[in-house]
Amino acid sequence: MCQIGRAFIVSIVLVAVVGAVGYLAVDITGRAMQMQPAKTDASAFAAAKVGAPLKAIIQIDTKDEEGLVAGHLLAPVTETTYRKTATLVYARVQPPVRIIMGTPGDVKPGAIAQFDGVADGAGAMTVRRVVILTPYIHVAS
Repeated sequence: MCQIGRAFIVSIVLVAVVGAVGYLAVDITGRAMQMQPAKTDASAFAAAKVGAPLKAIIQIDTKDEEGLVAGHLLAPVTETTYRKTATLVYARVQPPVRIIMGTPGDVKPGAIAQFDGVADGAGAMTVRRVVILTPYIHVAS
C-alpha cells in the first residue's frame, strides 16, 4: 500500500511538471510570434484608415512630454539590417502602453522600436505595444 501511494504521488508530480513545461512552451511560442518584425511599407502606412491596425519599425527622432513620438519608417534590407525611408511616422505612446524588451526610458531619440497600434486618422497612430529593437537592428546608411 505504501509503494502504491508513492507511485501515485510521483505520477502526479510528473504530470504537473509536464503540464508546466507544456504551458511555458506555448506561452514562449506565442510571445515569439507576436514579436515578428513588421514589414509595413510607406504606402500601406499612408493608406491606413481610422482604427486600422498598424505595425511599424521606426527610428525615433523626437519625443515630447505628451508622448508624441516622431521618427522615420525603416524598411528591411536583411533580417537585422534596415534602411531609413523618407516616410515620417507620428505615434502617441502613452500609458498604459506595453513595453516589450525594454523600458519606457528606452523610447527616446535614436532608439529603434516596433510600434503596434491603430491609425487615428490624423496621420498618426495610437500605440498599444512597443518592442525595443535597438540592440538587434542595424540601420544602414
